[in-house]
Amino acid sequence: MKVKGKKIINSDGAAEFANTVRGQYIISQALVFAIKKLERYEDKDSALYSTRRAEPSNRTDMEYLLEAFPLYRIHEKAVWANDKFDMIRHEPTGMEEWVQCLIIKYTMKEL
Repeated sequence: MKVKGKKIINSDGAAEFANTVRGQYIISQALVFAIKKLERYEDKDSALYSTRRAEPSNRTDMEYLLEAFPLYRIHEKAVWANDKFDMIRHEPTGMEEWVQCLIIKYTMKEL
């Protein structure tokens, strides 16, 4: 483990991977799933409700990080859109639409 300034890095390779689009996508996906799980611990109507497991401040910090790593959220919207294949065929207009198209094309290429 290396301490660089205020960063603790266990693996230079993992740190490099985190700076790739794929790495940022994985971080984003992990944040989305973790936020959903923590929300269920906070929901009094949920079978998973637990005051000991609920971490509202951690969830809030994860939501903040998700703003910096939005790829999975953008991908979720694109996948569930009715016209996901139409997005590939037409010229994207906004930045979010460009990212959606790139993620869809990359994901379909991997399949």
